[in-house]
Amino acid sequence: MSTATQKHGTGHFIAERVTAIALMVLTPWFLISLALLDGGYDGARAWVGQPINAIGVGLFILITLYHTRLGLQVIVDDYIGNPGTRGILLGLLTVLTTAAGLISAYALYSISFGG
Repeated sequence: MSTATQKHGTGHFIAERVTAIALMVLTPWFLISLALLDGGYDGARAWVGQPINAIGVGLFILITLYHTRLGLQVIVDDYIGNPGTRGILLGLLTVLTTAAGLISAYALYSISFGG
């Protein structure tokens, strides 16, 4: 393992724990909110269209994606021995989670502002 990958352990560990704690709050809020929705699709759009809910959903999605990225990075770092393959997989992981975040942010913006 290169020196560069060995020096991020503590910050990575703390980031995983902070995102896990945030998700322990956001996940029940999100699931309970979904369970209490009325009106099907239109009710869901109206609920997400409220600013506080749009912010909550946005945080839930972005924190989930970041937490996922951190966890999968640990798996790649631990189990992929070839540095070239590891670099490609980590780059792909970054591209995919960033793309998912941008698409989610655009969808929330479109719903919230009717764009």
